Amino acid sequence: MVEVLMVGVRSPELSPEEERQMMRDIAMAGEAQTKEGDTFCLITQRWWRLWSAFVNQSPTITTNEGSSMEYQGSGRRPPSIDNSDLICKSFSEDSTPEIYDTLVEGTDYILVPEEIWNQFYAWYGGGPALARKVITRGSSQTELTVEVYPLRLQLHFLPSVDHHALKMSRKETIGALHKKACEFFHLIPYQVHIWDFYGRCKHALLNDLDATLDDANIQMDQDILVEVIGHNGSCKSVVQKNGCAYIDNGVSKSKSCNSNMSQFPNLCLTNKAATIKTGSCVGLIGLLNLGNTCFMNTAIQCLVHTPQFARYFLGDFHQEINRDNPLGMQGELALAFGELVRKLWAAGRAAFAPRAFKAKLSRFAPQFWGRNQHDSQELLAFLLDGLHEDLNRVKQKPSNKSKDTDGLPDEQVADEYWANHISHNDSIIVDVCQGQYKSTLICPACDKTSVTFDPFMYLSLPIDSESAVSIYSCIEGFLREEPLVPEDMWFCPRCKERRQATKKLDLWRLPEVLVIHLKRFSYSTTIRSKLETFVDFPLHDLDLSTYVANNKNSHGSPQVYQLYALANHYGNMGAGHYTAHVKLINQNRWYRFDDSHVSGIIEDDVKSNAAYVLFYRRMKTDTNGIGTHSFEFCLA
Repeated sequence: MVEVLMVGVRSPELSPEEERQMMRDIAMAGEAQTKEGDTFCLITQRWWRLWSAFVNQSPTITTNEGSSMEYQGSGRRPPSIDNSDLICKSFSEDSTPEIYDTLVEGTDYILVPEEIWNQFYAWYGGGPALARKVITRGSSQTELTVEVYPLRLQLHFLPSVDHHALKMSRKETIGALHKKACEFFHLIPYQVHIWDFYGRCKHALLNDLDATLDDANIQMDQDILVEVIGHNGSCKSVVQKNGCAYIDNGVSKSKSCNSNMSQFPNLCLTNKAATIKTGSCVGLIGLLNLGNTCFMNTAIQCLVHTPQFARYFLGDFHQEINRDNPLGMQGELALAFGELVRKLWAAGRAAFAPRAFKAKLSRFAPQFWGRNQHDSQELLAFLLDGLHEDLNRVKQKPSNKSKDTDGLPDEQVADEYWANHISHNDSIIVDVCQGQYKSTLICPACDKTSVTFDPFMYLSLPIDSESAVSIYSCIEGFLREEPLVPEDMWFCPRCKERRQATKKLDLWRLPEVLVIHLKRFSYSTTIRSKLETFVDFPLHDLDLSTYVANNKNSHGSPQVYQLYALANHYGNMGAGHYTAHVKLINQNRWYRFDDSHVSGIIEDDVKSNAAYVLFYRRMKTDTNGIGTHSFEFCLA
């Protein structure tokens, strides 16, 4: 941890304009000069707003994220700085304050350079100072970030069933961790090994003493095993008194008994779903809840476990970032999501808090700011669209002229619509998730017919208000011919009047990954309600061949899909909770992702009336047209 800064003495009071100008000068002098090792300090957002209102300026000059917020001046000088609302417990002058785990930059606090903190302290006093260092992150170690939360580690010394919590910077070395472990447990260094004890299973020996904790993929709240080595190089036998678990020559074992195993949670988990050795496979990492962020965690897990996206973001996707797309986010959303994918598919990692991604998301989509519950499907739609724009391969969009398609066969018209769409939109998101449907409008007065072919990212299916329905009936309801609502009348080019035309949708081109949104929520000016209807959907062999109007497709390979992920919503709209069910394809096993908690489930427990968003992948077919599994994916 960085030492608490309390420097300077009270300076004479200045006018608001003088304070604003001095802060601007300090900020401009330090702009673009931030380097590894520099110090930033947290200031509570509450006080920062008071000062911003006092000087009547935008606070963008010192925020770490660069967000823009305006506050009208009140003319009232703020009191002393009070960061107490950021601190989770009392502390003495000899200890370092500990901040809450769920703080969000831009919502709860801002980060200011050390020079600005010192000037604020000289003017206003108060505190406590919460100093943090700038470190380098990322695969190239060139991305600068302020380490607001150092690593929290749990040291386990099994011979005495003792454990100890400590905090270390990600840039400290394995050697420093080894030294601290020996000092705390009073051990002789050359007799001690330390292990990555992810999931309470020995995962990797940490013997590269010069490597940083970041290099070794050590994550927040990770377990570290401290092991004493005997003269012959083997670890000393460790047997628990209750006989439930022991370590012998470095191998974890378990025995059946009825004794309490709370000292060894997750050492060996057995239930009706499966015997799980946590840490033996990648892809089983949870996300900490930052305060009603289960909607975000659920959407992330479903996308991250989409095989095509995992492969793409674990590879060199940077060359496809479109930083000049005015509809995108200069590649920042794609980079933040790529970092999440790498963390969630890394070996030996524990659950972590996606704070950086949440801050980036809130910056570009303010509707997801703060700690309110949101719709996971709305977030999913934003992420898919935002990632597409950030990764759009089309740098200069052509100006396509509309063509007269009257009399042309549907196949030709659809292909022209799709070619026009791809000429403007070409990304991994389009490759994987986008399909095409046919929309037919018929005028009730003159029978004028209008046919268009539009892209879709997901299907939003209505649910009949019955106790149980089939997903096929939901699809048929979506495709059913219906008159337009009066507020959405169609202007008939032949009648030259607005008409309540009939509309018919048909599936035309299906994507590799089909996302299905079950419309459980309904909104009106006075009522918000949720349908608890059980929708029966197949885990295997969702056959959509009969719903595809494209004759070329329907007469070709079958349109058969297999479920690999789904988002669940439990409870009502105001106090609900989201979880994800995900199938690790290489294991052929289902898991429940409930924020930071990940557990195995049997296939029979995958379906429930909480199913909200379904993720299907298309199955390949052999030469005989028989479906086979596709996209087999293993990152182990």
